[in-house]
Amino acid sequence: MRSAIACLLLASSCLVGAAKAEACSCYTAEARERISQADLIFEGRAVSTEAALSRVDRLSRSLSPDWQTRIDITTFEAVRIHKGPVRSHLEIRHYRDEMECGYQFEPGQNYLVLAFQTGAGVYMTGLCELTGDIAAIRTLLEAAG
Repeated sequence: MRSAIACLLLASSCLVGAAKAEACSCYTAEARERISQADLIFEGRAVSTEAALSRVDRLSRSLSPDWQTRIDITTFEAVRIHKGPVRSHLEIRHYRDEMECGYQFEPGQNYLVLAFQTGAGVYMTGLCELTGDIAAIRTLLEAAG
């Protein structure tokens, strides 16, 4: 009887340990490196967010339908552009699920956004770009002018 219980406990612990862990994992970079790698850096107020599938979107068209449903587009009113094209309004794509390094922007809130170009005029960001030592990034941007 004891050996049967021991076998059951061993089997159940193997099953629990075999579960696939899916979580966002970010590369930690220094503030200077993050600034140099980003294609677009701006401060702005989130105006609205919509699902990428709610309209024809250049980035989403190239992705499978499963991935399309996970992307949102947030429109920002730019307050200050530190790097990239100067526009009064910017659209930033991002995954909505934190497990995919997604981020949820709250309309009316101000953000410092670092984004990467994924196509002509199409920018994307995520949890890894929006976290870390934002104060150090802001200090370097202010010092640069």
